[in-house]
Formats: sequence, structure tokens, C-alpha cells
Amino acid sequence: MKMHMKHCGRWIKDGTNPAPFRLRAAAFIIIPLAMCLYPAGALAYERQLQLGIDGGYSHIERDRNDLLGGGAGLHISYGIDDTWGVFISSFCSFMEPPDPPSDEEIVEAEEQGKELKWGEDTIIVGNVLAGAKYALDVFRVVPFMTLGVGPYFKRNEMGEFRIEWGFKLALGADYMIYRWLSAGAEVAYHGLVTDFMNVPVYLTLLARLSFQFDI
Repeated sequence: MKMHMKHCGRWIKDGTNPAPFRLRAAAFIIIPLAMCLYPAGALAYERQLQLGIDGGYSHIERDRNDLLGGGAGLHISYGIDDTWGVFISSFCSFMEPPDPPSDEEIVEAEEQGKELKWGEDTIIVGNVLAGAKYALDVFRVVPFMTLGVGPYFKRNEMGEFRIEWGFKLALGADYMIYRWLSAGAEVAYHGLVTDFMNVPVYLTLLARLSFQFDI
């Protein structure tokens, strides 16, 4: 004969106790979270030199065509204390040229007295930046923010080359695998110092791998 038991306000057939299942579900959630939030302690950035590589996606906003591509770079930072540090970084991205203008666009430009230019060269954008880094170095996952300025180098689809001063504002996080090794991600907005309210030079979304050294 089947028996019915009332457990925590719910009827459970055959006396089945849901507690073990709930405990396993809670452990599945809590243990990974605890690993991420475990105090970094000896893994702190303070007085550490960080050297790393970056790679990922880049996006340039244009009037006619948005340009998509990828690139790679390097970063070096030094933790002055558990919060503030300084960094130098360099990144270069490569994008396919936009599609040539349509016949309608050419006719419209001629009617407005404008000249459309286009080419087939690969678009290259690079930078060398220096700035400040703020990191919340409390847990094994270390969120950070950087602000850097420096020259941006660009070659457009016509093969024309120019240099402009720009800035990068980035948000990201590193997971401290070991004291000497971390992996993370960063999203960054790039703009021109002379016209920072204009559309960004480009946006980047990068994965990072870093090595830490005590100094």
C-alpha cells in the first residue's frame, strides 16, 4: 500500500525525500560560484608585472558599411597596489574593405557634387597606448577598468595612411588560474582625443591570457 507523506508543505509519494536532490542542485550552483569568489589572497596584483597577449573581434563604424575583422596585441601592466596600476598596450586589427558603392549611390553623389572613393586594400588599424588601470583585486575573478591614450595608425581601403591621437576605455575581468597565470576578456571603446563625441574609431572584444611575475 502506498503511503503519502507531507514534506515542507508538499505531498511526496512513497515517502521520497527531495532534500538530497535540492542539496545537489545547490552544490552545483554554490561550489563554482565560491571558486570564483574565493578571496585572491596571495594571488594579488600588488607589485606584480603582468605580461599578456590579446586576440579577438574588432568593429569599425562607417557611414556606408560597418567593418568587421579581427586582430591581436600585447599588454604589459604593473600593480602599484591592490587597486591601481599602470599599463602599456598595443593592438592591430585587420578588416576587409567595404563593398564598392552602387550605381545609385554614385549618381546621387555626383548630383550632390561629391566624389566617392573606394579601394580594395585590407584596412589596418593599430595603436600604442599607455594609461591607468583600476582592478578590484579581492576575489579570484578580478574585474578591471583601463583608460589609455596614444597614437592610432590607420590604413584605409585606398592604401592611404594616417596617424591620429586617440583613447581607449575598457572593461574586463581576469580569472586567476594560478598566481602566475590568468585568463580573461575585455571589451573596449576607442575614440579620437580631438573629437571624442564622434563615433568610435572602433570597438574591440578580446580574449586575454596573462602571466604574472613578482618584482
